[in-house]
Amino acid sequence: YFGELPQYKSWIANFFSDSVAADPIGTYSLTAIAKRKAALSECDVLVCPSNPMSRLLITEPGWFVIPKYVKCLIDLHKPIEQLVSRHAVKDDLRIARKKNYRFEVLRHEAAFDQFYHEMFVPTTRIRHEDRANISSLETLKKAFKNGYLLAAYQENEWVAANLMVPQNGNILNWANVGWRWGAEQLMKDRVVSALMFEMLVRGKNEGYDILDLGSCNPFVNDGPLGYKLKWGAEMSLPLLGYDEDRLQGLNSYLSVHFNIESDSARFMLKNSPVMDKHDGHLRALSYDAQPRSDFKRQVEDGLPWINLANPEISG
Repeated sequence: YFGELPQYKSWIANFFSDSVAADPIGTYSLTAIAKRKAALSECDVLVCPSNPMSRLLITEPGWFVIPKYVKCLIDLHKPIEQLVSRHAVKDDLRIARKKNYRFEVLRHEAAFDQFYHEMFVPTTRIRHEDRANISSLETLKKAFKNGYLLAAYQENEWVAANLMVPQNGNILNWANVGWRWGAEQLMKDRVVSALMFEMLVRGKNEGYDILDLGSCNPFVNDGPLGYKLKWGAEMSLPLLGYDEDRLQGLNSYLSVHFNIESDSARFMLKNSPVMDKHDGHLRALSYDAQPRSDFKRQVEDGLPWINLANPEISG
């Protein structure tokens, strides 16, 4: 890979069963990268930071434009019954209801400090391990000033919370989640699903149009992505836009070359298909793989599923 982007942690964790050390490959011109000159021709997969200008040069066959993340959005105009129609969601809610969670909105700073140290940080470290990219307390406090915590309780014990931040465009953003000390039992007790359902109900009742579930890695088999999709979320590409008068989204993509002649590259795409941007839309890239059961609905709803074993597919 080229550069020092933290997103590479996700690629390493996705394609390798053990944590491995990775080093930058060195300095090359964009022309050399695009044409895979010298030692680059031997690489199974090349991952290069991308922007609209560089992508004009990287157009050789085998190159794809991969988003660093995909957004997951729920249309709150849809009936609740439709959003929770999948069997997996119904099973989650059946377990959650037995736990008798109750919910409160918390807005005081002391509660946020407790959430950050006792819920968000431990949960992120346990769930993401080497991939954990933990936002600072100061950074998240800025978001909290514009939002609130949706807190879940079991009896009188505060056990979990979501950071919720209203945004322009009548969008409610699920910014972060955490549960007490990242305990595995709370996951089994479906505390996140209980919070998710509460978000849906409150978002609809408060008149929001969209519930933004945040970003996920662009791999089809990504666990958090699959979880959000089963609640009726729709995937979207990173978009250009202004945030606090700064243009965002220019560097939201990677140029990636899969050397399909390589057994390793084929193995990667067979076991972990990845999504790319093609003609302004998402599609899934695989190599002789079929969609998993929890992703089939996306394909049935029109997401193209591309098999790179087909020699007509070039990038």
